[in-house]
Amino acid sequence: MSRTWFYSRMTADAPLALVVGTRIHQSTSIDVAPAVKPFLMYRQTSDVERFRGDDGDAVRAIGYLVFAHDRAGDYGRIDTIMDHLKRLFKDTHDQANGIIRSTWIETSDDLRDDDMGTIIQFGRVQILYRESP
Repeated sequence: MSRTWFYSRMTADAPLALVVGTRIHQSTSIDVAPAVKPFLMYRQTSDVERFRGDDGDAVRAIGYLVFAHDRAGDYGRIDTIMDHLKRLFKDTHDQANGIIRSTWIETSDDLRDDDMGTIIQFGRVQILYRESP
């Protein structure tokens, strides 16, 4: 559930779409860098049980990395993208979708991705969610 929620949260956000359009990709879904930049790539990093009560309700923690890629130059657009992503995932909850809390953990420093031919920053997000019965 949270993978769909994570992706949908990014694609449904109009301010983020103004910068990256529909160029939001799961990291394993593409082999070469998209020609149009900037773009986002994301990947799930973990999914572990955090709490199980007497009633059997389980709370799980799932981690994500989201990478903002742009053409070489300054990091202005990447900074804007990261600000939008922080807004989407910092101290967020969505009870209707079983999301207890989404937390923005960190933002990386400025990096280069030689494989993609881009400059990047990444953010790390943790989502606590209830398992479906």
